Amino acid sequence: LGVLAVAPASGATAFSHWMSPEGLPGRIIAVFLRDFLEHYNKPAVVCWDNDSSHKYAQRLLTTPEFDTATRVAVSFPKMPAYAPELMPVEQVWKAGKIDLLGNFVPLDFTDLEWEVDRAIASIGDRPELLRAFVRWAGFELDESLWQ
Repeated sequence: LGVLAVAPASGATAFSHWMSPEGLPGRIIAVFLRDFLEHYNKPAVVCWDNDSSHKYAQRLLTTPEFDTATRVAVSFPKMPAYAPELMPVEQVWKAGKIDLLGNFVPLDFTDLEWEVDRAIASIGDRPELLRAFVRWAGFELDESLWQ
């Protein structure tokens, strides 16, 4: 699971990810995203496909009665069922898994997790690259607003 964010007014970037050897249920996704949103405490637009776990996570994030609900204003534009070309975070995963780890053969899941963490962290430390991924997906960034 990965979250890539770019602040339109400043161009500041943030990336966070989490891996699990099992699948990621909607509740885990909701808690991960809620914590990310509340850490930055800025209104956000979340772009993700219509996977059932995403739909469930969206409900958990936006229903005030649930303990997973975020206090940050968040919107979810309707996206196609599967559209990796519209998801900037998919380019982070591609760069990490294919470009940086294409020939890596892990000994076990822990070894894989450590190497992916290292590769992804190296991408997350490159704001221009993260902004390029956002532009690649068709989102406009107005650099004239940045200080």
